[in-house]
Amino acid sequence: MGKHEAIVKALEAGDSNRASAEIRGHVAVQVEKFYHLIANLKPAAE
Repeated sequence: MGKHEAIVKALEAGDSNRASAEIRGHVAVQVEKFYHLIANLKPAAE
């Protein structure tokens, strides 16, 4: 099951604690991926 699907299932079940945990986990992974992307960018050639 994908992260988005897990979030939707938790919301549909009315489980706000699980939905919150799924969302926090999902956002944390995305932030880490973005950080690595920015950290590895090379300067543009002039």
